[in-house]
Amino acid sequence: MLRSLSRLVGRLLVTSAALLLLPLAASATPTVGVLGFEVDQARRTVAPRFAERLLEAVQLEPTLQARAYLDLSVDESLGLLGCPAPDPPCLIEVASALEVDRLLFGTLRALPERAGASEVVLRYVDGRSGLLVFEAQFSLPEREGPAWLGRVAGALLQGQSVIDVRVSRGREEVAVWLDDVAVGSAPLLLVPVAPGAHRLRIGADGVVHRVRLGASQAMRVVEEPGGEIRLEGAFVESAAGAARGPRPPASVWVTGSFTVAATGAAIFLGLQAQDRQQRFEDTPWRAEADRLRSEGQAYARGANLAIAAALLSGGATAWLWWRSSSPAADIASEASRGSDDARHGGIGWRW
Repeated sequence: MLRSLSRLVGRLLVTSAALLLLPLAASATPTVGVLGFEVDQARRTVAPRFAERLLEAVQLEPTLQARAYLDLSVDESLGLLGCPAPDPPCLIEVASALEVDRLLFGTLRALPERAGASEVVLRYVDGRSGLLVFEAQFSLPEREGPAWLGRVAGALLQGQSVIDVRVSRGREEVAVWLDDVAVGSAPLLLVPVAPGAHRLRIGADGVVHRVRLGASQAMRVVEEPGGEIRLEGAFVESAAGAARGPRPPASVWVTGSFTVAATGAAIFLGLQAQDRQQRFEDTPWRAEADRLRSEGQAYARGANLAIAAALLSGGATAWLWWRSSSPAADIASEASRGSDDARHGGIGWRW
């Protein structure tokens, strides 16, 4: 009887603890209210598909709970509440009315310079403070635009970054390098890109820009009418000047070091052989002369071998350097693009 009673009390305690912890567990997962897009006339018919993909991106995040308000834009919600502008107090009021912890909304516009393309501005707001968690502006292609929005939104929600290269020079391909790896030709969208320091180069002889991306940040690379490249949405540390090509691979440094070592050995052995020759000519003793001659011949053979090794490794170094600095080889190499995908986890599209 006592044993049964103790088991019943134990089960009641476990159930009570679970019920008490359930609200805490639920509150630990933020609820995100996904609103519809503010759109222009050209994107009004396709806006629902973009909003659905935005909702799916939130639903795929295990640390978030999604709540859909796709028929309600942020401006409409502000109007219903009598708020004049999307400032922090009004956004707090919207989040409270929708009973969500965060708000995800944005604008969808046609991109004038690219037929069929869209420009998106996403805003992710903390409902308690009304402040931006992140704001990202980027462009999307005509084909599979909603699918690309889902990928970009998912990356931003995970703290990853995006690089949108909007450079176009007619039919001429504009090569893009990221961290000295050829990633394709502009116009190009790179997603996801890990936050932190990166080296970005546009064009085979373009300037290398050292940039630093923050978490959930979208950087835009645009071209001025005069051809100057302008970077927006990221901290630009410096521009390193015109670049001749990607950074040489490790093999160049290995063969170059061997060339230097072989050259040094050849000089040392040659000096030793010359010293033995001079001492051979000065000594009056036959036994000493035989020893010096034997040593001099050995040093001379070693010097000749070291010279041959230096010549071979020097030629290999020059060839590897030329190959690594050839932009055409990097652009044509599919292996380079594959290695970039592995390095950055990147997905890129070209217009």
